[in-house]
Parts: sequence; structure tokens; C-alpha cells
Amino acid sequence: MEQQGYWWVTYLGGFCLTFMIESTQFVLRCGVFQVDDLWNNLLGTMIGYSLFCLLHALKKRFIFRKKISWRLVLLMQMPILICVLAFLILFVSYQRKEFGNLSCENIKRHDNVEVIIEPKLVANQKENSVLLWKSQVYTRKEALFRAKSILQIAGFTLDKEDFEFYETQAVFRSFDRQAAIWINYQGGTFDYENYMQQWDSHGNPILLNENATRKTVEDALTQLNITVPSYASFEKQEDGYYRFATKDNGTLHAINGFLLCRYTVNDTISSLRYYMIKTTPYKKWQIHSSQWCISQLKKGRFYKIESGEQNQNKLEQKKQIRIHSIKLNFLPDSKGYYRPIFHCIGRCDGKDGWYIDIPAQK
Repeated sequence: MEQQGYWWVTYLGGFCLTFMIESTQFVLRCGVFQVDDLWNNLLGTMIGYSLFCLLHALKKRFIFRKKISWRLVLLMQMPILICVLAFLILFVSYQRKEFGNLSCENIKRHDNVEVIIEPKLVANQKENSVLLWKSQVYTRKEALFRAKSILQIAGFTLDKEDFEFYETQAVFRSFDRQAAIWINYQGGTFDYENYMQQWDSHGNPILLNENATRKTVEDALTQLNITVPSYASFEKQEDGYYRFATKDNGTLHAINGFLLCRYTVNDTISSLRYYMIKTTPYKKWQIHSSQWCISQLKKGRFYKIESGEQNQNKLEQKKQIRIHSIKLNFLPDSKGYYRPIFHCIGRCDGKDGWYIDIPAQK
């Protein structure tokens, strides 16, 4: 039991080993470096060490009939007990909150970025109320059922042994990997690939129908039990892709988002990105004015500057952003509520396409 006083050596060793593995994945590009893995493996080390101390003490006491210090054994369990208590407090606090976490919520104040408001931008000092909407956040069991239903409608059988669950999505495949589907827990959106309709039995690519009408594409989607809302726009794109999308005008409908599919000469869908989310009205909520949003920008109270192609997390590299447009938009939080945000668009260091999102809800 005397060596159990060196608990920190075990914890440090577990952390260093995990860090070495994650760094190797990053350097060799054979995996993804994730901070969550570091924390989870350190927690596993703590649990394993605590159990070892407990079993070692029981062995000495009841097998070798030696005296042990139960106080020291209990002390060895304190780190894991503190972690469990901390997790419990965070879990209960999160569950008691009415809303979830927004990805654009302020983390710190950025004094190193100069925010300039274009003179032509007219701010509104009036505070309004908007209707909040709610979408479903799928559990693993619900994601499994959704994947099984889609694959079954497409004529495939789900392989119950060939799947992976991740933090934000789950991946399912059919037998012989003839089809695959990626289900996102947020809203149940998914990516679907039918490999049998991409290549024929001789390994040749199946031809794509690049001149289909809206009705023929909708009929093919109906075969997958997918109905496109009538208010969604329709657009032909390159390489046999067709896109349906609802208009982004600061309001929400019962179904919002976009759908991108690939249509073949066999009148089937070979590839599908279904990112239309069904929402239901929740309640009205007061929001800040756009003038308040400008004050937050000038104070540097925002999470990060982003672009349509690339997230910019290192704000110290950004010196100036000129905001020329502010519009009200909606963004889902971690509990599936679509909450209002101010979408501030501008030029960052002389380049267009950059924006800052600020929560608008009071």
C-alpha cells in the first residue's frame, strides 16, 4: 500500500502515453488528434488505478490476512469520486437548463480585433419577439431505427455488426457494404450512398441523368420515402446533382434546409445528402436589437470569425473586420431548439465572405 502514494505517477504515465498516441496519429495523418480522447483515456486511467487499489487491498486483507489501512484505500478512490461528482453536477445543471448550448456563444473578449461598422449599415434600436422552433435530437437507438428504415426502403438489409457511433453522428452499412448511411443526431439529417447504383457488375460507372425534371427527381426520392416541401427551390447542378432548398429569409418553416441528390439513368438516387430538418413551434421570445449587436461587436464579445470555406479560430491572426450587413437567422442548439442569432457579414483583412454570429436571444 505504500507505493499507492505515487498515484500521480500512474496518472501522468497514462496521460503521456495517450498524448504520444494522439500525436503520432496527427503527425502520420493516420487518425484525428482529439482533446476528448486525452481526457477520456486519463479518466480511464483513474478508474483503473482506483479499482486496482481496491482489489489489491481486498486481496491483502482476505487472502493474505494482513492488516491494511482502509482510510488509505478510501483516499485512493477520492480522485475518481471527485470526477464522478463533477460530471453529475454538470449533467444535472445541463438537464435543468431550458435551452442547450449554441456553437456561437461567447467564450472570451477579443480586444485584438478591430471591428468597423460600415456607414451604410442602419441599425434598429427596437427590440422584437420571435417564434422559437424545436427539432428532434436523435438517440443512438432512434438513429439505428432511422438507418434501418431507410436502408430497408432502398432494398438493403442493415448489418447489425458493421456500424460505429460517434459524438455527433452514427455510421451504418448494409450487408456486403452495398450501401451506407451517416445519421446525424441533430435533426436526423443524413448522408446516403447506394454503391450498387454507382457502379455496374463490370465495374463501370452508371450513367447519370443530367436533364431530369423536378417531378422525376421527386418521384425517385419518393421511392426512399422522402417528400420535398412544395416551397423548396429546385436547381440543376453539375455531374448529375440536383438541389432542393428552402429560402433563407430569416424565417423558419415546418421543414428547413437543403437536399442534394445524384440521379441516374436508372431513375434511382445513387447519392443523397438530406439536410432538411423538421421543426415544430415552441414559444415566442424577446430578442435584442441590432444596435445592441453592434455594441457587442465593438466590445469584441463574440466567439470567433468564420468564413464559408474555413473556420478561423486563431483570432490573433485577424486584425480587422468591416461589417456591412446584419440579418436575423436561426441556429440549432445542442437540445434541438432553433434560437435567433445575428448573422454579421463583412470583409476580414480585405477579404469577403467572413461573418460573425452573435446570439440574439435575451
